[in-house]
Amino acid sequence: MSEQRKGIKRPGVGGAKRRSKRSIECAVCTQVVRISAQQAADNVRTCSEPCRRELVSRSKGSLGVGTCEGCGTEYRVSRFHLRAGRRFCGDVCRLAWWATQTPTGEDNPLWTGGHLGYYGPTWQAARRAAWKRDNESCTACGRSRNELGQRPIVHHVIPFKSFGVDGHERANQLDNLVCLCRSCHMKVHWKMRSAH
Repeated sequence: MSEQRKGIKRPGVGGAKRRSKRSIECAVCTQVVRISAQQAADNVRTCSEPCRRELVSRSKGSLGVGTCEGCGTEYRVSRFHLRAGRRFCGDVCRLAWWATQTPTGEDNPLWTGGHLGYYGPTWQAARRAAWKRDNESCTACGRSRNELGQRPIVHHVIPFKSFGVDGHERANQLDNLVCLCRSCHMKVHWKMRSAH
């Protein structure tokens, strides 16, 4: 067996010994850390992810201080981001603010009347008949119940709201029902919303 196959003279990244560690000083907090030869070859200059982000933000320009509109704390970020309009210290505050700004229910422009929840007394039998007819598979993409991990959703081709609960017999007729997986069902509803 050759020495290279035994691992004795097998070179590592950049000619260094395999699995050798090197000590570097973090470019941000000056803490001394040990890194692998691969990290050294990748030019790792920081000890952690927060220090890496700090170093990247420094490279985009000098740091500035902003005041979070959500929690009111001060945060440090590059002046580039402040000029670009950054207003929050992080995603938690940004998403909390966004939740208060997004209209819900009837005030939302995509509102279509909500889910009725009850499709009449003929619904359960009609749904079972649709599953049986479509072999419990999605009629759009063809994935079966086993592939989906659940039965497909039974979708009304003409929306149930058009008929109302009083017209449940017409709404739940087999020719108005198709089986769709969750993904295809969402796509169909999105196309219906876009058409309006």
